Amino acid sequence: MHLLLVVALSFLTVISVINESIYAFIYGGSWLLILISLVVIQRTGNFRITSASVSAILYLSVLYSMFQVDNYIHYLEPFWALLIGMYVYFTHGKTWGGLMMIATVACTVFFFLFRLSSAVEILQSTDSFKLLSKGIEFAICLSLIGYIIHQFLSLKNHAEKEMRLMNEALRKEKEIVESRDQEKTILLQEIHHRVKNNLQIVMSLLRMQSNKIASAETREHFDDAINRVLTMSLIHQKLYESENLSAVDLAEYIESLASDILRSSQIPRSIDKSFSIEVPEVGMKTIVPIALIITELISNSVKHAFGATENPKIRLSVNAISSSKTLELVYFDNGSWKKTEEDTFGVHLIDALTEQLEGNYDLDINESGSTYTFKFKQLD
Repeated sequence: MHLLLVVALSFLTVISVINESIYAFIYGGSWLLILISLVVIQRTGNFRITSASVSAILYLSVLYSMFQVDNYIHYLEPFWALLIGMYVYFTHGKTWGGLMMIATVACTVFFFLFRLSSAVEILQSTDSFKLLSKGIEFAICLSLIGYIIHQFLSLKNHAEKEMRLMNEALRKEKEIVESRDQEKTILLQEIHHRVKNNLQIVMSLLRMQSNKIASAETREHFDDAINRVLTMSLIHQKLYESENLSAVDLAEYIESLASDILRSSQIPRSIDKSFSIEVPEVGMKTIVPIALIITELISNSVKHAFGATENPKIRLSVNAISSSKTLELVYFDNGSWKKTEEDTFGVHLIDALTEQLEGNYDLDINESGSTYTFKFKQLD
């Protein structure tokens, strides 16, 4: 654009000199200003500040000519102002370009209201050669306006084409990523399914071995081991059945886990169980130790607490406290069993799992039953 302006202003300066027009100085000065701006842009690369300065100086020159220069035809000034406004719109955006357009319309209206009659009188007394020169100037001005419009539309079309190509590339990348994610999801589901099947095989082997054991105490240890394997097997089952492979629905999992443990225990009386789970999901690093703790608690209640209890009850709640990273698990049964000896495997396992969760717990035993209160972190 600046190169084209240099050529156009050179031609207009020559015409003004031939016509002995006072605008030879204005056109010559504008030509020198555009030439300097080209040098500055080439050396500094700072186009925005340079173009803003050039636009402001040229626009003020046009307004000065329109309202301060007498005895001259001013029909070209509105077109030059329009040209500068379009240039600003193209180079600096619609905000500044819009302000320039509004200013141009206001100045043009003011000019036609107060100075049009004098311009018409001057036009009538102008000779044919000067009119021809003015016609050439008008054609050059319109050509520059047309060039800016052409450049604007070309850039807009190019940008739209580039945007379409980019959107198409992003769509293809998205399809590839979604396809890979789907493959990974299917693979992870298959892994969880196979792990769950392998754990069930281990459980079956343990049950078969347990049936051949005569010692009741040894058979009880086998049953405890089976429940622990069942706990982990159920985690993998919930994962491959869920769309979210990184977390487990805690309420649904605890309900299934408790039902499976109580069903495998084969106790003669039904147990009234109630769960209040306020935490929707728990990640893999956290769910395994929590599930093993719950397994130990329910198994101990069934084996050691409900022997003489007529209406056995289990209450379990999990809530988030202070922040979503800290959980509180409260377990209650109304059995009548005493505190377990410190050196039993179950107690050591609960201690180790609580330490793994970076937490602690309290045990309160009274006439109404036993209450475990755990506080630990979510590790995921």
